[in-house]
Amino acid sequence: MLKLPPHSGGNAASVVTVAHQWNPDDWESFSLSLLQTRHGALNVHKIPANHLGDLGIDYYCTGEAVIYQCFAAEEPLDISTRADRQKKKITTDLKKLVDGQGDVSKLFMGVPVKKWILLAPIHDSKEVNLHCSKKTEDLRALGLSHLDADFEVCIQDQDAFPGAALNAAMATLTNISLSVSTPSADELSAWQAGSPNDCAGRAEYEIGFETSASDAIRLKWAYQLGLLELGREHSTNHPGMLLLDEPRQQSSSRVSFGKLLERAAARDRPDQQIIVSTSEDLDTLKEILTRIRCTETIIPGYVIKPVPSA
Repeated sequence: MLKLPPHSGGNAASVVTVAHQWNPDDWESFSLSLLQTRHGALNVHKIPANHLGDLGIDYYCTGEAVIYQCFAAEEPLDISTRADRQKKKITTDLKKLVDGQGDVSKLFMGVPVKKWILLAPIHDSKEVNLHCSKKTEDLRALGLSHLDADFEVCIQDQDAFPGAALNAAMATLTNISLSVSTPSADELSAWQAGSPNDCAGRAEYEIGFETSASDAIRLKWAYQLGLLELGREHSTNHPGMLLLDEPRQQSSSRVSFGKLLERAAARDRPDQQIIVSTSEDLDTLKEILTRIRCTETIIPGYVIKPVPSA
């Protein structure tokens, strides 16, 4: 359990919002930083796709005999659609790996590749794991010389990396690209006419139906913190206390969770208090706590336990 007590002093911290809708180039840059942390900056190599294709490889490490392919599906998507697109990407790029076996063998200087990993922002379906297992068996059965006998196809997302690596990778993104299409004449007319299908009409919709589960959780964080912070500037009926129970549900990213705690601890008032309870991995939590001021209470085991017999 984390307890963010009231105390004086402190300045507001800048907050980075991590959205699911990644620009593909930004995701590749972000992934490169993560991989450099994992393997070392000099041990990660890039395959440009501009000239004669990329062999189903974005980055590779010869020392570990591992290949990475980055893929950020255009969001928002439901879990099933996201899984289907990830499976399709895996199938398509593994075919490139098979067809380009001569060049792949040269890249790794004759050392058989041990792993091919799809690196995605979100992995939330076991169907993709099952697909990876099937593709692993299929490629092993081919007996290709450039693939290790124990070659494996995997998928990983941001949770496969420690919090420090995620924060360092986010710091490299000095510019976040947004893809926003220009509204058509019909869309502009609908807006002006007040059609129930335009943006103004949709303002009254339940936003939870239009977002992914983890996006909805972040919206709730923002809403609850917003009400608390509003009470710092204006006279409201807010009691000045906020209790967040397991805020990192629905697989929200560690970066987002860290930024939530930073924001919660950033501005201090003697008449407000925030209490956060979480079962987050302790090592991850301690790395976040080094950046904020709070009172930490560790409860080993279960909070609710049987009453010992007399």
